[in-house]
This record gives sequence, C-alpha cells and structure tokens, in this order.
Amino acid sequence: ADHSFAGVVVASLDPEHLTKFYNKIDFGTLASISLIGSDGVVRSSGGSAGGFSLGQDLSARPLFANIRAGVSPATFEVSDPAYGGPRLITVRKVNGHPLWVSVSTDQREIYKGSLADFQLHALASLALTLVILLAMERILRSESKARHKADQLQLTLENMSQGIMLVTKDLQIPIINSRCGELLGLPPEFIAHPPRFDQLVEFQARARDVRASGVSAAPSAAVGASDAATKFTICERSMPNGTVVEVRSGHLPDGSFVQTFTDITKRREAEAHVARLASEDPLTGLPNRRLFRSTLDHMCARSTVAPNAAEVGCTELEVIDIAPRHLGPKGPGPKDLKDLRLVDLGLEFALLFIDLDRFKVV
Repeated sequence: ADHSFAGVVVASLDPEHLTKFYNKIDFGTLASISLIGSDGVVRSSGGSAGGFSLGQDLSARPLFANIRAGVSPATFEVSDPAYGGPRLITVRKVNGHPLWVSVSTDQREIYKGSLADFQLHALASLALTLVILLAMERILRSESKARHKADQLQLTLENMSQGIMLVTKDLQIPIINSRCGELLGLPPEFIAHPPRFDQLVEFQARARDVRASGVSAAPSAAVGASDAATKFTICERSMPNGTVVEVRSGHLPDGSFVQTFTDITKRREAEAHVARLASEDPLTGLPNRRLFRSTLDHMCARSTVAPNAAEVGCTELEVIDIAPRHLGPKGPGPKDLKDLRLVDLGLEFALLFIDLDRFKVV
C-alpha cells in the first residue's frame, strides 16, 4: 500500500502445449498453424504440414513484411519449394498481445474438392455427349432409311399401273399418285397439293368428270368412314371418254380408307366380245341356238302373264346354185338354163315374234 516495489510476477507457457493443441485440430492435409511474435520469431507451430519450426526467425521473409504492414487479417500467396507448389497464407493479429496467428495451406488442397467435382462432371458430360452422339447417329441413320423408303414408295406409286388414294378419317388425302389423276381426270395441282376428299368429290360432281354406272358418281368410300360393317367394296365407273374404271375401297380400323383405281376397259371389251361370240352364229352373225333358247324360255315365262306375248315360226330356204364355168360373159343365156339346178342347203330359220306387233329373228 506504500507503493514500494515488492517483486516481479513471471508466467510462462510451454510452446509444446500449444503444438499439441494445434495437432488435435483437423485443419486438413498440407495445412499448418503458427504463433508468431511481433519480432518475427515463431513462438509455436503445428498442423499436419508441420509449419515453421519453433524459434525460427521470419524477419527476412515476405511473411514478416506483411505482418509489419499491420493489415489484419491479410491473405496472400507465397511459393514454398518444400511443398512443391504455391501456398495460401492468412495472418491475423491477436488482440492485446504482440502476437500474430498464421494459417497456411496448399492451394491444391483448397481446389482439390472442386477439381474432383470438375473431373467427375467432365467424365459424366463426356459420357453423356457420347450417348447423345450415338443416339443422334442412330436417329440420322433411321431418318435416312425412312427417306430412302419414302423415295422408294413414291417411285413405286408413280410407276404402278393402278391409281391409288389414301383418305384419312378427317377426309385428308396424304397419298395420291399421278395415275389416279389420269384415270379420274384430275388437274395436276390436285396431285401436287391434294385437297380434302369432300372437295375432290365436289370438283368431280361440278365438272361432271364421272358418270355413274349403277353406282353413285362419288366414290363409294365417301361415307366409308362411317360404314364400319363394310371392310371391302368394289364398283365400276364409266368415264366420259369411254374408259371403264374399277374402284376397290378398303376400310382401315382407324376410320381411314384406301381406294385403288384400275382401267378395265380392255377386259370389259374382251368379255363383251366373248359374250357376243357365244350368242351369235359365226357365219351369219345372227343369234344362235343358245340365245334363241334363252330368249324363248324368257318369253314362255312371260306368256303365263301375257298369253299373246310371243309366237314362234319356222322357215327353210333353198338356194339356186349356178355353175360359174357355164356362164357366158353376159350372164346366163337360154342354152345355160339346162345347167341350172336347185340345191337344198338345209338353211332353216326360226322366227320369234314378240308382242305380235314386232318380230325378232333369232
């Protein structure tokens, strides 16, 4: 209390205690921590990287220059040959004491996690890119095959002898070939840019391009989308130019239908010719016995209703045959009469009189 000097109190701390404490803290690999005095002497050091040695003088190092600058905290990069790469160092002043705490770590350790993530993402991106490229290659190959098949289909459609038309459920025409336009008499723009099916039918009706032959002038499949019971239909049409077209309509499960158009004019002409040969006598061109019998049976059936519907008559012809070698240059004379003779050629004819007011030679 008299303010006299009684002595000095000295407190000391073993630096090894701080080193053990530092080593208990997980700073990660290649990290170190040091306690540095304001005079540049290391008071304590620790960490997995070892750090500075105890009592080491750092006054000549760039680290001490940053400490003397008085900036707290301060972070800077230094090159450390001992670790083979740059290190990132942060220093901070201890409040109220002439001490600084320094923490350093290898920059590679800082970016190690990011580098690993980057490598993982790069590998995943590379694998995904390869998958995408393979998928694109298969898609392009499939598209190329599809285009090739489409070209082959178009070439087939344009070079077939039949006309063909596909009509969807909503009456769109996605497929129609030029032969179809030729048989139906459609303008070229209808083939290049097909209209709706109902518009095509309206055009045909307006232009009178199709003349009915026992069926409607419009294609039979015009209402085929609603005619689910009919899966396949066939009809014929006579065109104004005399062409006979056979139309086959096939109905699909989704409500659409396909029509094919075939020119059967020659076939119908051949059938008519065969039917005519079968019912006519080849010598006279008159109806033969087969047609006569058929007509007679028909008229006999009618006679039950109309008794005077028909009558039958028969006749036989005899022809004068003149020998040409006995004729003079001016025709037969009196001396040639003895050479004339009647020859029975056996030409018998039956006559069928229908309704008695007109007759028909059969």
